[in-house]
Amino acid sequence: MGERAMNYLALKSSATTKIPTTLLVGLADQCSVNLSHAMGRVFVFETNIAPMHARKGPGATFDLEFELAIQKFLCSLNESEYRMVRVNETATVADHRGEWFDHPFVQLDEEVRALEYTFMCIGGNEGQDSHAVVSLDVIADDQINPTHRVNLA
Repeated sequence: MGERAMNYLALKSSATTKIPTTLLVGLADQCSVNLSHAMGRVFVFETNIAPMHARKGPGATFDLEFELAIQKFLCSLNESEYRMVRVNETATVADHRGEWFDHPFVQLDEEVRALEYTFMCIGGNEGQDSHAVVSLDVIADDQINPTHRVNLA
């Protein structure tokens, strides 16, 4: 069985200009949410890392290549330019990268808010006070552009 997880990646405007075209295309294909805001952009997407026995034929490593492209891109950014949160499908394991804690997307989109809330709950249940998470009372400016929301689910 693969490892499935839901993710959100919030990028400041300065980071969005640095996204490699191939990664941007991959994100656009994988996203259930692709939202633009005056401060940046957020992507919500599922990852599913397939087990070894499923790796046969063309495209059998797409999941690993996509994950590697995301992680490589994040390594090229300053930690303050992004925030990525991942929660596994059973909502028992959560992880995060980046230090853009005051991003506006938590307040503006249900899927992001739900992921962040689950992330906080998991961290609290495991006594992981080290999770520096954005609170749900973030005040965002209303310059959200709903025409940039894409629902591919």
